[in-house]
Amino acid sequence: MQKKRTIKLNIKLPKGVYATSEMEAKIIAAANNAIKSFASSIEVARTAAADLQKKGFSISAEELLARRSVRKPQASKPAAAAKSKTRKRVVLSSKQKDEIAAALKAGKATANALAQQYGCSTATINLLKKERGLTKSRK
Repeated sequence: MQKKRTIKLNIKLPKGVYATSEMEAKIIAAANNAIKSFASSIEVARTAAADLQKKGFSISAEELLARRSVRKPQASKPAAAAKSKTRKRVVLSSKQKDEIAAALKAGKATANALAQQYGCSTATINLLKKERGLTKSRK
């Protein structure tokens, strides 16, 4: 026999909003739907655990639910790698800055190409151009 459990919901309403009986009914209905949804997932887990036990695996429904809730759906690898990987700050030496300025003066390379070559952003290259006076001023 399982114990009955109760859940207490505290809902904080924004300033000036007052609870109505209609609002309370909607909240109670939403809570009941959430409970029914969870209860059905427990039944599915129990069925899956029983099937696994017939095949020789010893796992409980609670373990299945715990494992399911711990694992999160994985995003595609390129999107996840781009999101979690932060760009490392690149500090250019004075020699590198001189090389970049010389290449820009000679017109041998673009800012994008130099940024890729030196592993920095185009903003860094554009700041260097501004520092060295390689940009045209607006009149």
